[in-house]
Amino acid sequence: MLDLGPYHFKLKAHIQKLIDDLSLAIGPKMSYSAATLDGEPWHYQPFFTPSADLPYLKEFFVAFMTEAFVAWEWFTSEFDYGHGGLIDSPTAEEKELAWMSTTNEVNEGWLGGGNYLKDQI
Repeated sequence: MLDLGPYHFKLKAHIQKLIDDLSLAIGPKMSYSAATLDGEPWHYQPFFTPSADLPYLKEFFVAFMTEAFVAWEWFTSEFDYGHGGLIDSPTAEEKELAWMSTTNEVNEGWLGGGNYLKDQI
């Protein structure tokens, strides 16, 4: 988890790219290769294109992405590699000692399976 800084910066750059050129994600020029972070095809085909039915879609999308960018900046400030972020200063050995999973799947699987509640009843 402590080595996710480069991924976070890639995500923020992608969000900024979509804010700067909305046509990558909405409109006739949109494509999964430009609109998705990983460049992989969509699991579901896009369901929106600019139309009279959605007159504020572009403004809403830009506002959403702008606020998402602000939130990611705030959430990832400690990953500011090379600029004195809190996670930038520990050594590799110290990071290894503080290792943690990048997801919460272990807990979700245990609790989500109902085993915990079943054992408590």
